[in-house]
Order: sequence, then structure tokens, then C-alpha cells
Amino acid sequence: MEFSLGLHLAHRNGAVLPALPPAAVAAPKAPGYLAEAVAPYAAYGAQRVVASYGGPLFTLRRADGAMLDVMPRAGGDYPDYAAIDAWAGPGIPTIATLHDQSGNGRHLAQGTIANQPGYDTGQRFGNACPILFDGYSRIASPQNPTRERFLEANGLSFNRANMAVFVAAQSQVSFNNAYPLGFENASGGDNVGLNAPSVGSVNSIGSNINGQPRGVDASPDTIGFALSASNRLYFSQGAVLTQSASNAGTTATRLRIGRNAAGQSAMMALFGVALYNTALSQAAGGTVRDSLNTAIGKPSAFDYHVLFIGDSITEGTGSRNLLNTARSMRLNAKALMTNAGIHGQKLADDAANRVNRFGNQFRAGIPNVAFISGGTNDLAAGTAGASLYSDTTTPLVSYLRSLGFKLVVATILPRADGGWDAAAESRRVAYNNAVRANAAGADAVLDLTANAAMGNGNAGDAAKYPDGLHPSPLGYGYLAGAPSGANADPQTYYAKLRDILRTTSLGPAYSP
Repeated sequence: MEFSLGLHLAHRNGAVLPALPPAAVAAPKAPGYLAEAVAPYAAYGAQRVVASYGGPLFTLRRADGAMLDVMPRAGGDYPDYAAIDAWAGPGIPTIATLHDQSGNGRHLAQGTIANQPGYDTGQRFGNACPILFDGYSRIASPQNPTRERFLEANGLSFNRANMAVFVAAQSQVSFNNAYPLGFENASGGDNVGLNAPSVGSVNSIGSNINGQPRGVDASPDTIGFALSASNRLYFSQGAVLTQSASNAGTTATRLRIGRNAAGQSAMMALFGVALYNTALSQAAGGTVRDSLNTAIGKPSAFDYHVLFIGDSITEGTGSRNLLNTARSMRLNAKALMTNAGIHGQKLADDAANRVNRFGNQFRAGIPNVAFISGGTNDLAAGTAGASLYSDTTTPLVSYLRSLGFKLVVATILPRADGGWDAAAESRRVAYNNAVRANAAGADAVLDLTANAAMGNGNAGDAAKYPDGLHPSPLGYGYLAGAPSGANADPQTYYAKLRDILRTTSLGPAYSP
């Protein structure tokens, strides 16, 4: 078996065959990644992040044990996804090794197959396809057992008084229970995760600026931090915070991506990491961040912004491979997405705290759409459907409109879990009727219950709702839909929001 598209094959015993000559195929490329910055101590990416690097990006493992070293395509920085699909077959392969692009040989590896992160070419952002660290460490259940997905490098010698780390990633979760990476000393302790102790609990990918919750930027972004108190933290959406010292004089000998020493796992899609064993100026740090954002294809400007408001279904509880409402939208790379979904969240809490939660979410200069799909937890707690709409949804719509958002309000999906009884179902019906009547004057109503696969009567289908409440990856696929294909449906997240973004009030230039 042979590929000539920039891939290396490996025998099942792990021995890598010599490189096959890459095909001379034009491929997306934006040279200069990390070229202007200080040489990194280590650098990793699901695509090329060091301009001069010519080796494999990562090593894939297939379910039958076959291994594959993946190279960038000739003339480009990204893998050949079609060739990977042909090799992988119907399954999703895993990452056994993430190669160090700095040339220093500090590769990240995972010998335990169950702990290897996934690689799904169907979850692409622009030209970049991330590595999926879908560990789960909060509330274990048969649907979501506690598990870990991480890669590690040992034998390092990081002077943490000077070090700086930059992570290009996309988070699934909505608050601080994801830890993209951790450092440990020789005894296995002295862990440092990616957070900002000077401002309290801060989401690893960026849910908090100066103490104000923002929601997770569901569009990929690069953030960075330094452990020295004199250095600066380069944070999501460009904000800069002071980073307090944390055992800054200690030398770290092990790096883990996707897990920290306390056993806390990440739920993120990782595009790249750059580590520096020297203090960087704010200007140099900004160059690194911009460079990594270029590598992942993050645009310098966005066409529109979508704010997702809801609960665990919006957040993605119950799904695997980091699927949630925001990711399943499949909007283009120039759509800025903010996922404010929190598992267990009540819509009444969103409304009561609307100023703190959403007051700084409006992005000037582009159309803004708020997508409200919460409320099932309010109904489960006994709130009457009509009251939930009039006392909670309506004022929330009014407030978001005052900020400049266009509003889309969704009906609530069916439930069949243990705590859902006939009274709760009648409350759901009443709320959905109110949503359809649209007394709040939302710009659009999305009736999710009209989806033939996921609407009323489908909650007992374990393939779509494994626990009777949260959609499975298949369920998100049906909800997301596509313009064509097996999951196509005219009443889908994707098609309906696309139509809303194409309306005259938003402008035709902002269609996905």
C-alpha cells in the first residue's frame, strides 16, 4: 500500500518506513510561523507551526494497530485529509506521538491506547484539523465515564522563572474544568495548570476577563501565559492580565498536554503549542500569538458573531469528540462563535445575571446574533412554561436586543430521563407554544421539535439521546444537518441560522 501525498506509512510494529516523495500539489500555506520569535524550547502542531520544519507532524494509530506518520502536504502546511481518511477507514484514529517541530526532539507521546487523543478530519476549522482531547473529569456517568486523553514528554528542564507557553485551541467547556497542560517536577508534584491565579478561577481557554464571565470563545484562539510575576499573560480576545508568580524558580521536568498532575482532564481541540524557556517581552509574545493564529487559519477580522446561550446541550455534555451546539453549526472560519452554555444552567440565571454574563459580548463592527436554546432545567425544577417565557426569555431577548444583537429563540427538545414526568412535559409544551407565538419579538424562531429525527417522540431513541436528555454525536449531526446528505433536514441549526444570517437586516455578505 502506498501514498504519495506527504504521508509516511509504518508497520504495525511501529517501525516507520522511509518517506515517500510528496506529490507536487498546491496546498494552503502561509509561511513564517514563529519565524520572527525567539527560538522555541519545543513546538507542536496539528499543522506546521515552525516555518522551517520538514518532519512529520504526528503519528496516527488505527484501530487494527497500523501506524501512520503524517507530513504536511507538499507546498503547504496542512496534512492531506483525504489521504488520511482513505487510510483510516470508517473509524477515528488516535494520536500516538505529536512531534516536536523545534528540532529539539522533545516529542509528546502516549503509549496507553485508551489515553491517546483522537483525530477526526470531519472537525476542521478552515484548513486546520485539530487534535481532540476529549477527556471527561467532572460528573461521571455511564454516558460520560471519567477518562483521560493526554500526551506527555519527560526529561525536560524548564526554568519556570522565565518560561512562557502559548496554546492555540478551542475549548468545549464553559468554565474552569479543562486544563490544557500541566508541568511537574521530578517528584511528580508542583503542578502548574493553565490558569490565572491573580484574577481567581479563569477558564483555560478564556471565559473570564477581569472577573467578568464571558463564555468560551468557540472559535479557536491562541492564549499564552508566563509564570514570572514580571511577565504578562496574553489572553483570549487580546486582553492582557498580570500573572502572579507560582513557584517560579522550580524546574519542570515533565509536560503533559490534556491533563495535569491532579488528574484534571481537558476538553479541547488543540491546534498548536509553543513553549519558551526564556522571558518574552509583550511584543514578542504578541508575535508568537499572532503567528500561531495564522497557523490555525484564524482570520484577522470576522464576518459576524454568534453567541450561544443555553445549558448542557449547548455546552456539549453527553457528546464525544467535542461536539456541541456551537461546533455542530459548521459555520465558516470567519464566524466568531461564543459558547455560553453551562451544564445545569437555568435560563432564569442567565436572565438574572445578564449584565455580567452578556454585557460585554457584543462585538462592534460586525453583525451579532444571540441564539437562546436553554430552559429545560427551569422546566424540570417546576417553572411553568408560560411564565418561563414571559418572565425570563422575554426580558433576556429585550436586553440582548438593546446591546445590538439579532435574536433567535429555539424550542426545547424532548426528554425521557428519569426525572421527567407528565407535568414537566406539559410545561415544555406550553413553553414551546409560547416560543412559536413569539410575543417577545425575536428576529427568528427555530423550532427544534420540528426536526424529524430529534423532535417530539425521539427522546427514547438511545442512539440519538443516550440518557434521554443529551444528544449523542449522532444526535448533534441530525440537529446540525447539512445542505445535503443523510442528515439533511430543512429545520436544522445549520440551515436555519444560515438563512437568518442571510437576511437583509444582517447583509448578504455575512452568509456562512
